[in-house]
Amino acid sequence: MSDILIAVLVAVYYFTCFFVLGTCLLRLIRVDFSLPLAMVTGGFSYYLFFNIVALPMKLKFYPLSTLTKTWCGVVVVGMALLIVLGRKALGQAWKESVEKIRKRPKFYLGVFSLILVQYVYMGSVTASLFGVTDDRYYIGDVMTSLYTNTIQQYSYIDGGKYAYLDVNYLLQMYPIHTAVVSQVTGLHPLIENKWVLTATWLILVNCVFYLWGRLLFKENSKKVFWFLVIITWCTYAQRAVVESFAQHLVYRMAEGKNLLANLIIPFLFYLFARIVKSDGKWQNWFLVFWIVCGSYCLVMSSFFILPLVTGSFYACYVVLGRRWRQLVPAVLCFVPCVAVLYIYLLETSGKLLFYIP
Repeated sequence: MSDILIAVLVAVYYFTCFFVLGTCLLRLIRVDFSLPLAMVTGGFSYYLFFNIVALPMKLKFYPLSTLTKTWCGVVVVGMALLIVLGRKALGQAWKESVEKIRKRPKFYLGVFSLILVQYVYMGSVTASLFGVTDDRYYIGDVMTSLYTNTIQQYSYIDGGKYAYLDVNYLLQMYPIHTAVVSQVTGLHPLIENKWVLTATWLILVNCVFYLWGRLLFKENSKKVFWFLVIITWCTYAQRAVVESFAQHLVYRMAEGKNLLANLIIPFLFYLFARIVKSDGKWQNWFLVFWIVCGSYCLVMSSFFILPLVTGSFYACYVVLGRRWRQLVPAVLCFVPCVAVLYIYLLETSGKLLFYIP
């Protein structure tokens, strides 16, 4: 029973941080508030800031406990400052969200019920089928770091110490955040990954689907709701198709490939649509840059996919459309892709290795 309570509190903590960070970010860049947009951008912001704190400590071989204490301090001080300085914007955003729910209670009750059905279904099938494909990394790596009080210095397969930090998982600190949460709360990484993170990412994925529904159908609640229902049906109807977006969403909810397929790429395409509709407003380009940077904190596969995703949009919108004034923000949003690929090539060629003392 205590694990259930802790899991609920951790989920509340996540959504509180996402709301505060996302609302303040939208306010800072002068984008009209939207709760789903704030939650998604806040989620990326949270893990981006964690990566900024955690990655240097990993490269300097600090103990996990030092990272945990540092991150707790950053969260307490950072959240306090944002709440105090942004209290007006946060209060207004909260009132606006409550008012929207009050005006359309049946719609939001239906959306909540749909997400609950998705969550219960995932919980009932994942453990008994093939949802444990990468658990040796997402659970084993976290447990190994917890047991050794290090940050990814030991093999989660044989327990031996690495000669140097794994080049394939050097930049992404997303799994280590689970280790930090487990060290603070005592919650087992398996529970945090399979229940808390599954619920967290599922809600953010549905926020992206909701944003798409609102973009396509304006404020027609009935059409938006049935749009979400159809997406849910299509997902679960294709859940057994190997390496499909549906299989990752159902069986590997808290893993990086699912975040790439069902959160990062759909949200980037949503932002691309906003760029087109707004005729290239800088705020939408900034959000693209922000999400691209945040994606590299979550999943290794972003190395190879995001250059193709962003490049295809640039080819269609900037080059074929001859919108040369959009070339500068397009290039700036592409810089993180090039930088990360360059770092990866240096690692794989043996020119950039971090030897463990």
